[in-house]
Amino acid sequence: GVFVSTDAGASWNWSSAGLTSTAVYALAVAGTRLFAGTLGGGVFVSPDSGATWSALNGGLTNLSVWTLAVQDTFLFAGTGGDGVFRTGLTAGSWSAATAGITNSTVEAFGVMGTRLFAGTFGGGVFVSTNHGTSWTPATAGLTDPYLRAFAVDGTRLLAGTSDGGVFISTNFGTSWSPAGPGLLNRQVRSLLVTGGTLLAGTNGGVARSLDHGASWTTANAGLVNTGLFALITDVNTLYAGTDGSGVFRSDDGGLNWVAGNAGLTDPNVMSLVMSGHTLYAGAYNGLF
Repeated sequence: GVFVSTDAGASWNWSSAGLTSTAVYALAVAGTRLFAGTLGGGVFVSPDSGATWSALNGGLTNLSVWTLAVQDTFLFAGTGGDGVFRTGLTAGSWSAATAGITNSTVEAFGVMGTRLFAGTFGGGVFVSTNHGTSWTPATAGLTDPYLRAFAVDGTRLLAGTSDGGVFISTNFGTSWSPAGPGLLNRQVRSLLVTGGTLLAGTNGGVARSLDHGASWTTANAGLVNTGLFALITDVNTLYAGTDGSGVFRSDDGGLNWVAGNAGLTDPNVMSLVMSGHTLYAGAYNGLF
Protein backbone atom coordinates (compact mmCIF):
# COMPACT_ATOMS: atom_id res chain seq x y z
CA GLY A 1 0.00 0.00 0.00
CA VAL A 2 0.94 3.64 0.46
CA PHE A 3 2.55 5.36 3.44
CA VAL A 4 3.15 9.08 3.97
CA SER A 5 5.80 10.96 5.94
CA THR A 6 5.71 14.68 6.68
CA ASP A 7 8.84 14.72 8.85
CA ALA A 8 11.60 13.70 6.43
CA GLY A 9 11.04 9.99 6.89
CA ALA A 10 11.27 9.96 10.69
CA SER A 11 7.73 8.57 10.99
CA TRP A 12 5.09 7.17 8.66
CA ASN A 13 1.31 6.84 8.50
CA TRP A 14 -0.74 4.36 6.52
CA SER A 15 -2.48 6.14 3.64
CA SER A 16 -4.24 3.49 1.56
CA ALA A 17 -7.99 4.03 2.08
CA GLY A 18 -9.74 2.99 -1.12
CA LEU A 19 -6.90 0.94 -2.58
CA THR A 20 -8.22 -2.48 -3.57
CA SER A 21 -4.71 -3.71 -4.35
CA THR A 22 -2.04 -3.01 -1.78
CA ALA A 23 0.91 -4.05 -3.97
CA VAL A 24 1.98 -0.55 -5.03
CA TYR A 25 4.76 -0.73 -7.59
CA ALA A 26 4.71 2.84 -8.95
CA LEU A 27 3.89 6.36 -7.76
CA ALA A 28 3.59 9.63 -9.68
CA VAL A 29 2.60 13.22 -8.94
CA ALA A 30 0.81 15.73 -11.16
CA GLY A 31 -0.08 18.99 -9.47
CA THR A 32 -2.14 18.23 -6.39
CA ARG A 33 -2.96 14.67 -7.41
CA LEU A 34 -1.12 11.46 -6.61
CA PHE A 35 -1.26 8.34 -8.76
CA ALA A 36 -0.48 4.79 -7.69
CA GLY A 37 0.17 1.90 -10.03
CA THR A 38 -0.61 -1.47 -8.48
CA LEU A 39 -0.12 -5.12 -9.27
CA GLY A 40 -3.55 -6.46 -10.18
CA GLY A 41 -5.62 -3.42 -9.25
CA GLY A 42 -4.59 -0.99 -11.97
CA VAL A 43 -4.17 2.72 -11.33
CA PHE A 44 -5.57 4.74 -8.44
CA VAL A 45 -5.75 8.49 -7.98
CA SER A 46 -5.84 10.58 -4.81
CA PRO A 47 -6.92 14.23 -4.83
CA ASP A 48 -6.28 14.73 -1.11
CA SER A 49 -2.61 13.97 -0.45
CA GLY A 50 -3.20 10.24 -0.20
CA ALA A 51 -6.01 10.34 2.37
CA THR A 52 -8.38 8.58 -0.04
CA TRP A 53 -7.97 6.76 -3.33
CA SER A 54 -10.27 5.78 -6.19
CA ALA A 55 -9.71 3.55 -9.19
CA LEU A 56 -8.80 5.16 -12.51
CA ASN A 57 -9.13 2.15 -14.77
CA GLY A 58 -11.58 2.99 -17.55
CA GLY A 59 -10.13 1.49 -20.72
CA LEU A 60 -7.16 -0.04 -18.90
CA THR A 61 -7.31 -3.67 -20.00
CA ASN A 62 -4.26 -4.79 -18.01
CA LEU A 63 -4.35 -4.04 -14.29
CA SER A 64 -0.75 -5.05 -13.55
CA VAL A 65 0.95 -1.65 -13.66
CA TRP A 66 4.73 -1.64 -13.22
CA THR A 67 5.53 2.02 -13.88
CA LEU A 68 3.92 5.45 -14.29
CA ALA A 69 5.05 8.68 -15.91
CA VAL A 70 3.69 12.17 -16.40
CA GLN A 71 4.59 14.06 -19.58
CA ASP A 72 2.91 17.37 -20.31
CA THR A 73 -0.87 16.76 -20.00
CA PHE A 74 -0.67 12.97 -20.18
CA LEU A 75 -0.30 10.11 -17.72
CA PHE A 76 1.32 6.92 -18.96
CA ALA A 77 1.13 3.42 -17.48
CA GLY A 78 3.52 0.61 -18.31
CA THR A 79 1.96 -2.79 -17.84
CA GLY A 80 3.12 -6.36 -17.45
CA GLY A 81 1.88 -7.86 -20.69
CA ASP A 82 0.05 -5.19 -22.69
CA GLY A 83 2.61 -2.45 -23.18
CA VAL A 84 1.83 1.23 -22.66
CA PHE A 85 -1.48 2.95 -21.93
CA ARG A 86 -2.14 6.69 -22.00
CA THR A 87 -4.77 8.98 -20.53
CA GLY A 88 -5.22 12.72 -20.21
CA LEU A 89 -4.57 14.25 -16.82
CA THR A 90 -7.79 16.26 -16.88
CA ALA A 91 -10.35 13.72 -18.09
CA GLY A 92 -10.93 10.68 -20.24
CA SER A 93 -10.18 6.97 -20.15
CA TRP A 94 -7.10 4.96 -20.96
CA SER A 95 -6.19 3.93 -24.48
CA ALA A 96 -3.43 1.66 -25.72
CA ALA A 97 -0.30 3.50 -26.88
CA THR A 98 1.84 0.66 -28.14
CA ALA A 99 2.34 1.28 -31.87
CA GLY A 100 5.91 0.23 -32.60
CA ILE A 101 6.65 -1.40 -29.24
CA THR A 102 7.51 -5.05 -29.82
CA ASN A 103 7.80 -6.10 -26.17
CA SER A 104 4.68 -5.93 -24.04
CA THR A 105 6.23 -5.73 -20.56
CA VAL A 106 7.16 -2.13 -19.76
CA GLU A 107 8.99 -1.62 -16.45
CA ALA A 108 10.38 1.92 -16.72
CA PHE A 109 9.73 5.32 -18.25
CA GLY A 110 12.10 8.19 -18.81
CA VAL A 111 11.01 11.72 -19.73
CA MET A 112 13.51 13.91 -21.52
CA GLY A 113 11.84 17.04 -22.85
CA THR A 114 9.61 16.07 -25.76
CA ARG A 115 10.92 12.51 -25.74
CA LEU A 116 9.37 9.69 -23.76
CA PHE A 117 11.40 6.53 -23.29
CA ALA A 118 9.93 3.14 -22.45
CA GLY A 119 12.15 0.44 -21.01
CA THR A 120 10.91 -3.07 -21.65
CA PHE A 121 11.83 -6.33 -19.99
CA GLY A 122 13.55 -8.13 -22.83
CA GLY A 123 13.00 -5.81 -25.78
CA GLY A 124 15.27 -2.91 -24.89
CA VAL A 125 14.35 0.77 -25.15
CA PHE A 126 11.73 2.50 -27.29
CA VAL A 127 11.30 6.24 -27.77
CA SER A 128 8.29 8.37 -28.66
CA THR A 129 8.29 12.01 -29.70
CA ASN A 130 4.49 12.29 -29.98
CA HIS A 131 3.24 11.42 -26.50
CA GLY A 132 3.13 7.69 -27.14
CA THR A 133 1.22 7.75 -30.42
CA SER A 134 4.11 5.85 -32.03
CA TRP A 135 7.41 4.38 -30.87
CA THR A 136 10.73 3.49 -32.45
CA PRO A 137 13.49 1.22 -31.11
CA ALA A 138 16.44 2.91 -29.41
CA THR A 139 18.69 0.01 -28.51
CA ALA A 140 21.96 0.36 -30.46
CA GLY A 141 24.82 -0.58 -28.15
CA LEU A 142 22.51 -1.77 -25.38
CA THR A 143 23.77 -5.26 -24.58
CA ASP A 144 21.19 -5.97 -21.85
CA PRO A 145 17.62 -5.55 -23.18
CA TYR A 146 16.04 -5.93 -19.73
CA LEU A 147 15.41 -2.38 -18.51
CA ARG A 148 14.60 -1.37 -14.95
CA ALA A 149 15.20 2.40 -14.62
CA PHE A 150 16.01 5.68 -16.35
CA ALA A 151 17.46 9.00 -15.20
CA VAL A 152 18.30 12.24 -16.98
CA ASP A 153 21.69 13.88 -16.39
CA GLY A 154 21.66 17.11 -18.38
CA THR A 155 21.94 16.00 -22.00
CA ARG A 156 22.72 12.42 -20.98
CA LEU A 157 20.16 9.67 -20.57
CA LEU A 158 21.02 6.86 -18.17
CA ALA A 159 19.46 3.41 -18.32
CA GLY A 160 19.65 0.81 -15.56
CA THR A 161 19.42 -2.80 -16.65
CA SER A 162 18.53 -6.06 -14.97
CA ASP A 163 22.01 -7.58 -15.12
CA GLY A 164 24.16 -5.37 -17.36
CA GLY A 165 24.67 -2.34 -15.16
CA VAL A 166 24.22 1.24 -16.34
CA PHE A 167 24.26 2.46 -19.93
CA ILE A 168 24.58 6.08 -21.07
CA SER A 169 23.29 7.78 -24.21
CA THR A 170 24.41 11.25 -25.27
CA ASN A 171 22.22 11.35 -28.38
CA PHE A 172 18.69 10.78 -27.09
CA GLY A 173 18.86 7.00 -27.23
CA THR A 174 20.23 6.69 -30.76
CA SER A 175 23.18 4.76 -29.31
CA TRP A 176 24.30 3.56 -25.89
CA SER A 177 27.63 2.95 -24.17
CA PRO A 178 28.26 1.15 -20.89
CA ALA A 179 29.06 3.33 -17.89
CA GLY A 180 32.54 3.25 -16.42
CA PRO A 181 34.01 0.83 -13.86
CA GLY A 182 33.31 0.51 -10.17
CA LEU A 183 29.70 -0.69 -10.26
CA LEU A 184 30.15 -3.88 -8.24
CA ASN A 185 26.57 -5.10 -8.59
CA ARG A 186 25.15 -4.83 -12.10
CA GLN A 187 21.51 -5.52 -11.18
CA VAL A 188 20.26 -1.92 -11.29
CA ARG A 189 16.75 -1.23 -10.02
CA SER A 190 16.75 2.57 -9.70
CA LEU A 191 18.70 5.63 -10.79
CA LEU A 192 18.85 9.16 -9.41
CA VAL A 193 20.59 12.35 -10.49
CA THR A 194 20.97 15.04 -7.84
CA GLY A 195 23.23 17.98 -8.47
CA GLY A 196 26.47 16.57 -9.85
CA THR A 197 25.99 13.17 -8.22
CA LEU A 198 24.63 10.04 -9.87
CA LEU A 199 23.25 7.26 -7.70
CA ALA A 200 22.41 3.73 -8.77
CA GLY A 201 20.25 1.54 -6.54
CA THR A 202 21.32 -2.04 -7.11
CA ASN A 203 20.81 -5.47 -5.65
CA GLY A 204 24.08 -4.81 -3.84
CA GLY A 205 23.26 -1.39 -2.44
CA VAL A 206 24.03 2.13 -3.62
CA ALA A 207 26.70 3.06 -6.16
CA ARG A 208 27.77 6.69 -6.44
CA SER A 209 29.38 8.58 -9.32
CA LEU A 210 30.74 12.12 -9.29
CA ASP A 211 31.88 12.13 -12.93
CA HIS A 212 28.68 11.47 -14.89
CA GLY A 213 29.04 7.70 -14.71
CA ALA A 214 32.70 7.44 -15.79
CA SER A 215 33.50 5.74 -12.47
CA TRP A 216 31.56 4.47 -9.44
CA THR A 217 32.13 3.80 -5.76
CA THR A 218 29.98 1.83 -3.34
CA ALA A 219 28.10 3.93 -0.76
CA ASN A 220 26.46 1.52 1.66
CA ALA A 221 27.51 2.84 5.07
CA GLY A 222 24.55 2.35 7.41
CA LEU A 223 22.45 0.26 5.03
CA VAL A 224 21.41 -2.99 6.71
CA ASN A 225 19.75 -4.18 3.51
CA THR A 226 21.45 -3.69 0.15
CA GLY A 227 18.48 -4.69 -2.00
CA LEU A 228 17.47 -1.26 -3.34
CA PHE A 229 14.22 -0.62 -5.21
CA ALA A 230 13.81 3.16 -5.18
CA LEU A 231 15.78 6.39 -4.82
CA ILE A 232 14.54 9.97 -4.51
CA THR A 233 15.79 13.34 -3.30
CA ASP A 234 14.30 16.32 -1.49
CA VAL A 235 16.71 19.27 -1.64
CA ASN A 236 19.81 17.88 0.12
CA THR A 237 18.26 14.74 1.59
CA LEU A 238 18.31 11.39 -0.19
CA TYR A 239 15.91 8.52 0.44
CA ALA A 240 16.30 4.86 -0.47
CA GLY A 241 13.54 2.23 -0.47
CA THR A 242 14.73 -1.30 0.23
CA ASP A 243 13.53 -4.85 -0.32
CA GLY A 244 12.66 -5.78 3.22
CA SER A 245 14.14 -3.09 5.49
CA GLY A 246 12.02 -0.05 4.75
CA VAL A 247 13.38 3.43 4.02
CA PHE A 248 16.81 4.92 4.68
CA ARG A 249 17.87 8.56 4.43
CA SER A 250 21.17 10.28 3.78
CA ASP A 251 22.07 13.89 4.48
CA ASP A 252 25.57 13.76 3.00
CA GLY A 253 25.02 12.85 -0.62
CA GLY A 254 24.70 9.12 -0.03
CA LEU A 255 27.90 8.54 1.92
CA ASN A 256 26.04 7.50 5.09
CA TRP A 257 22.52 6.16 5.59
CA VAL A 258 20.17 5.89 8.59
CA ALA A 259 16.88 4.03 8.83
CA GLY A 260 13.60 5.92 9.24
CA ASN A 261 10.81 3.41 9.62
CA ALA A 262 8.62 4.33 12.60
CA GLY A 263 5.07 3.41 11.60
CA LEU A 264 6.14 1.79 8.33
CA THR A 265 4.49 -1.58 8.79
CA ASP A 266 5.49 -2.89 5.38
CA PRO A 267 9.28 -2.86 4.88
CA ASN A 268 9.13 -3.84 1.19
CA VAL A 269 9.31 -0.41 -0.44
CA MET A 270 8.97 -0.53 -4.22
CA SER A 271 8.54 3.17 -5.02
CA LEU A 272 9.10 6.64 -3.57
CA VAL A 273 7.76 10.03 -4.64
CA MET A 274 7.86 13.57 -3.29
CA SER A 275 4.95 16.00 -3.36
CA GLY A 276 6.29 19.27 -2.06
CA HIS A 277 8.26 18.16 0.98
CA THR A 278 5.92 15.27 1.75
CA LEU A 279 7.35 11.82 1.10
CA TYR A 280 5.24 8.89 -0.09
CA ALA A 281 6.28 5.25 -0.16
CA GLY A 282 4.59 2.52 -2.13
CA ALA A 283 4.99 -0.96 -0.64
CA TYR A 284 3.95 -4.50 -1.46
CA ASN A 285 1.00 -4.41 0.90
CA GLY A 286 0.11 -0.74 1.25
CA LEU A 287 1.04 2.93 0.70
CA PHE A 288 2.74 4.80 3.52
